[in-house]
Amino acid sequence: MNTHGFTLIEWLVYFFLIITVLTGIFHFVATTQQQVIKLGKGSRMISQLSAAQDLLARDISSSPAMQNQWEQIGPDVLSWKQGDEKISWSLQKKNLYRTKTGSRKAVVACGLSRAEFVPQFGPNNTVRSITCILETETCSLERIVSLQNRVIV
Repeated sequence: MNTHGFTLIEWLVYFFLIITVLTGIFHFVATTQQQVIKLGKGSRMISQLSAAQDLLARDISSSPAMQNQWEQIGPDVLSWKQGDEKISWSLQKKNLYRTKTGSRKAVVACGLSRAEFVPQFGPNNTVRSITCILETETCSLERIVSLQNRVIV
């Protein structure tokens, strides 16, 4: 019997037990960190889409209801005249842009896979509402903006 410390076999058993426990802990921490990073990216993307939807809804709700004042209502482009200004929204190369007469083109959202604007027309050549769909690979937001009673749903 060894009374002066550990034997080589005891030391190797303890060593492998500690290595096994530390490997499990490291794997858990690494996996958790990856999930937190992924959730953070998704959360930022939803916040970005929500902010873009808010700005878009504000612009549309103050736009003219008469169809002849709209220059373009297409699947991925909105463009209208409001007084002397022209306001347009468009999806180009996965970026959503807002352009206003007299100011620079502004990137409102990045990394979009789809931006779709679907109008509903009313009587007397009016635009009743526009459904705005903004979509990335991980999430999608849809909002209906009414032009007749200025309601955002």
